[in-house]
Parts: sequence; C-alpha cells; structure tokens
Amino acid sequence: MNKKYIILTGVAGNVGGQLASFLLERNYSMILTVQKAEHVPLIADHLKKFENNFQILVLDLSEQESIEDFVEKINDIGISGLINCAACDNIDDITTLSYENMKNIMNINYLGTSYLTKKLVQKNILAEQPLHIVNISSLLSIYGSHKSAAYSASKAALEAFSRNVVCEFADKGIICNTIRLAGINGDVDIYGSQAEVKGFDKYKVKKNTKNELSSIPNKRLANFMEINKLIEFLLSGKSDYINGQVINIDGGISIKYPGYSIDN
Repeated sequence: MNKKYIILTGVAGNVGGQLASFLLERNYSMILTVQKAEHVPLIADHLKKFENNFQILVLDLSEQESIEDFVEKINDIGISGLINCAACDNIDDITTLSYENMKNIMNINYLGTSYLTKKLVQKNILAEQPLHIVNISSLLSIYGSHKSAAYSASKAALEAFSRNVVCEFADKGIICNTIRLAGINGDVDIYGSQAEVKGFDKYKVKKNTKNELSSIPNKRLANFMEINKLIEFLLSGKSDYINGQVINIDGGISIKYPGYSIDN
C-alpha cells in the first residue's frame, strides 16, 4: 500500500508546532508547511528524529501561485488528511485596521485555505480516495471582541465554506470538521499570530492575561494534548459519521450566559 500523508499548514505557529510533534511521535507521515523559507531549517532540526516521516514545504496561503505550486509538488503523493492550522490575526481596531491588513488576513485565513482545500478535494475525488479535513477556528468566529474584526470574519467565512464542502462531497468520502479554540495553557499567543516560529519552544505554563479563568466553567484553560487527541480522532477514520460539525474546545465558555470576554 502506498504511503498516505497528512498535510499540516501553519506548522510555525503554536498549535501547528505542538500538533506536528504529537502526530509524528505516533508515526503519521506528514507534509508540513510554513510561510517563510527561513523557518524550514529551524523546524527540520527540531524534528530531525522523525526525518523519514515528514517533508517541509513553503506555502504562502495569501498567494494563489504559491498554492498551485504546492499542489503540483504533491501531485503524485497520496493525501489522507488536511489540517488547516495556518492563520494570522489583526491587532488594530476597526478604525485603524488597514485595507491591506484586512485583505491579508482574509487571504490566509479564508481564501487561501479554502482554495487549498478545494484543490485537495478535487485531487482525492479524482483518485477516488477519502479525505479527512480538520479546520482550526476560534470562538471569535461567533463572538465579538476588541481588535479582532477581520480575524473573526475570516474564521466565520471558513466555517461557512466547510459546511458546503460536506453538503456537496460527503458521499465522495470527504470528511470536514472544525475545531473552535479558546484559551490554551502555555507560552502561546492563543489566537494564531505567526510572527515567529513559536510552536517548538519548550512548553511551560504561563499566566494568560487575555483570559479571566473565573469566567470559564472548567476554571482552567485547555492544554495542547486535549486539542491534539481530538484532531487525531477526527483523522483516524473511526469518526466518519461525525461530519460537517463544529466542536468547541472551550471549557464550557460558549454555553455560559452572558458569555465569555477576552478583555480584562
């Protein structure tokens, strides 16, 4: 049987970096993507004990040509899963957010990610192979907050796109689910900014100033292992009747009235 690969975008970020190590330790074969070429040797060195199980490719989701080049490079490789983890956030409020920044956020978080998904759905349908897709989203896709308008809108758009993927192609073996994240316990920027290679730093618990733990029913933040294990389950083929769903990993935040605020 030919080896099948899992594609993980945004491996230079916190969630992507932690997830890459987790899945490689479990003997998954992976194609890891980064936006910047200078991140490749750093990540390759960190993961060198798994070097026979992964490739690292540059993929700029803000550029159509980069996406098409990437898909061409993996044309002869069997793909069984796609984890859309790459994202960028905005740090300006609506009045100061520039058009270019809005466009970049939408391109990476929605347009580029959706276009990549489309290309891989086409590839696997043509090959008559199933494809398990997991999108990483945020509670900000449904809740308002300060300085997150573009990010919130881009994640909401991705969730809408994902529902239609399932409606159109579930009978072709396309499984597409979304995970919404809230706070994560660790040295992380929890909403997906990717200015640095952050996912491979030594894990450490750190007070998260964006969250008030007393407002969370579980009274704590999520940990990476809780996220990683759910993603592995959704990729496994053991959960294929779970399709088109949005699963919140939020400690109960989303069910609590008047809700959860990330502003202290």
